[in-house]
Amino acid sequence: MYEYYTNYFIKNEVVGHKAVVLFSKEIIKNVEAVIAPTIKTKNTLEQYGIQTPIEIIPTGLKLDRFQEKMSDEERSRRRRKLGISDQDKVLITVGRLGSEKNIDEILANLVEILKEHKDIKMLIVGDGPHREALQEEAEKLQITDNVIFTGMVPIEEVHNYYKLGDIFVSASISETQGLTYIEALISGLPLLCRQDDCLNGVLIDGENGFAYNSKEECLAYLRKLLKDGALCARLSVNAAEGAEKFSAKAFGESAAALYERVIENYKKENISIEDTMSI
Repeated sequence: MYEYYTNYFIKNEVVGHKAVVLFSKEIIKNVEAVIAPTIKTKNTLEQYGIQTPIEIIPTGLKLDRFQEKMSDEERSRRRRKLGISDQDKVLITVGRLGSEKNIDEILANLVEILKEHKDIKMLIVGDGPHREALQEEAEKLQITDNVIFTGMVPIEEVHNYYKLGDIFVSASISETQGLTYIEALISGLPLLCRQDDCLNGVLIDGENGFAYNSKEECLAYLRKLLKDGALCARLSVNAAEGAEKFSAKAFGESAAALYERVIENYKKENISIEDTMSI
């Protein structure tokens, strides 16, 4: 997880992992409790040897801009500007374009599905150090007409790009929480993601999307989603309806409750110490 990113400043993988462990321990040793966004993060910290109590509280997001409706006319206009027709089915991924995001896998799977469905566009929103390599890979695979790189987009515009897609896809296993997955769900997009522990409590298999473990599974689910419009519509409704637990309000309430418990426990422990010292 965290160690997936150390290669950007430490080339030795083993040294990078050790650095992450030591840094995490140093930071956490002086706190009473730790907030982790997912069970994956909690498990990773425990594997580092951290024994401080860890509470799982998903990071809260402001839902309103992702829940805003876009008119059919505006959606068509924006899609046409990117070279996407009303008939095209759009697979979308959003985020930093790093090698650890495994977007190469998505492109390889796209080659296979395009043999059966010609009306698919892959919309890659974001920029990063792996963008040039991905563009070269798309050329090598001869799918440049079906892959659209937007480059960096203003943060205040990101939510509008989700609304141009039909299915959110990701092959990453490097996420701590995967906020883009949650943003996609809030926007009403079904998820098709490589199985990863960060999806626990986010992707409900068969309810708001599908998690896959192999190329064959990914293609099978994608075929199902492309063929069954009613299924896609149901998953989309479920995705949007389950968004409230990821709101900033929900996070604030859970975090405040944790702070209150920690403060109360701290007071009790210090009162006990004072009582012992007075004997």
